[in-house]
Amino acid sequence: MNVKRISLFRILAGGFLVYTGIQLIQNVREYAPSNYMMMYIFAVAFILIGAFIALWAVRAMLKERKQAAEMATEGVDDQVVEEAPPQAIEEVEKDLSLAGRAAAVQRLANAEGNGSDIEAEERDQQEEAGDFNTADTEVMPDVSEIEEDKAE
Repeated sequence: MNVKRISLFRILAGGFLVYTGIQLIQNVREYAPSNYMMMYIFAVAFILIGAFIALWAVRAMLKERKQAAEMATEGVDDQVVEEAPPQAIEEVEKDLSLAGRAAAVQRLANAEGNGSDIEAEERDQQEEAGDFNTADTEVMPDVSEIEEDKAE
């Protein structure tokens, strides 16, 4: 059984103990038996133990959910850290938003595939400024080139 099912079972069991303790207190008040002190002690014990079990299970579920979320984001962070030069790591640490992380990963991919990290940064800066050099970028081929390729 996974942690979620076990925790859910413990929450139900703790809730049942709390419910039983409350019912026991109500019965003691209603019928006033001769051993009412012993029944109050057991009722309080049921309530405390049930609350402890339920709260412990809720804590375990939240902890497991937090670990799952950390593992999901940790995988992305590990890939960036393992492949990244120190300068790129500092950029990611500065901008921790999702868009910032995605941009940093894209810059790293561009740097690996198209040359050095400095060249990738220069291209990014040119794109942001709107300064495009048509000699560096590939333009759609002319229709005549496509027709020549088809003719061959």
